[in-house]
Amino acid sequence: MAHQKIGAAPVCPRHDDLYLVSYPKSGATWLDFLVANVNVLMSGDNSEINIFNVHDFVPDIHYSKDIGNIRTSFPAYRIIKSHDNYNPAYKKVIYLVRDPRDVMISYYHFATALGDFSGSLADFIRSPNFGIDAWCNHLQGWFEDSPVALRIYFMRYEDMKNDIFETMTAMYKMLGHQIPKEILTRAIELSSFSKMKESEEAWGYGGRPSGKNLKFMRKGKFGGFKDDLLAEDIEHINSRAAKFMNQFNYTEVN
Repeated sequence: MAHQKIGAAPVCPRHDDLYLVSYPKSGATWLDFLVANVNVLMSGDNSEINIFNVHDFVPDIHYSKDIGNIRTSFPAYRIIKSHDNYNPAYKKVIYLVRDPRDVMISYYHFATALGDFSGSLADFIRSPNFGIDAWCNHLQGWFEDSPVALRIYFMRYEDMKNDIFETMTAMYKMLGHQIPKEILTRAIELSSFSKMKESEEAWGYGGRPSGKNLKFMRKGKFGGFKDDLLAEDIEHINSRAAKFMNQFNYTEVN
């Protein structure tokens, strides 16, 4: 994961930091937009969240050298994005999980466009650095190897797609916040896939045009693996990730 710069940023942790953690290409950018828009609206801030400034509001730990105070008054603590493997410095975590079969496809297209990986999709799935074993190791660290004292809340990308209002309401309730219906509805509208895609088209990935045909927002759907993966690749993923796929209700036979 060369482009993620895992563990590269020295950040002084605070006791009330909240980390949004996920394996790459699991829907984290959508969650960043949602959280940033809720925070802005709840704070009475007129800022417009876009692909260029979203990390001013939900900083990415891998690219932020020094994370100080966040711009908005709500929720009065820092919310930080991370793709890190289990890190004992993280005391409060929302972990976003996505069907690994869809993750493999999305991450493959992204990594190849960046030039981080060269090879076939089948090669990518079997790569120890990018593929299904890396996905399993990432989830293993947070789901099983982390201590009981860690406060961690697991969310599924598929539940966000099926009912984003209910999923975000449940997340904020768990955090102790009751977001007014009109604010959450507006934040969801501002964070729609079409809005995010418009923002990327306006700014380009990273805020500049890409000569690599790099698109961070591709399709934003789930279940697409059925059209893109060969039967042997699905079987390989199912066999390697069976434990976690069963745990999160990603049935092996789909």
